[in-house]
Amino acid sequence: MSDKQYTEVLQKIERLKSSGMGNPKWRFHFPHGEVRDSVANAGFAYAVDTSWEGKSVTYDVNKNGDVTNMKVAGMGERLDHPGSVPWTHKSFGKGH
Repeated sequence: MSDKQYTEVLQKIERLKSSGMGNPKWRFHFPHGEVRDSVANAGFAYAVDTSWEGKSVTYDVNKNGDVTNMKVAGMGERLDHPGSVPWTHKSFGKGH
């Protein structure tokens, strides 16, 4: 569970080396020089897009200061919502 939630303009996104399990990792740059990395193996990391740069995002951080979830502010449900199944074989229906 996240300790804190923030809403800020995302200034820059960098793709980092994938986690040991092959999942994407990101580095996020925020105003005032703040830099945070995504946690390893986070489901939201598959939805991150560089088009988010310059937009307001809402994100959660854990006690270590790493991003555990993120969405563009005002863009619907968060990717860790219990009803969501992002980027899995279940998203494509039967037979795929």
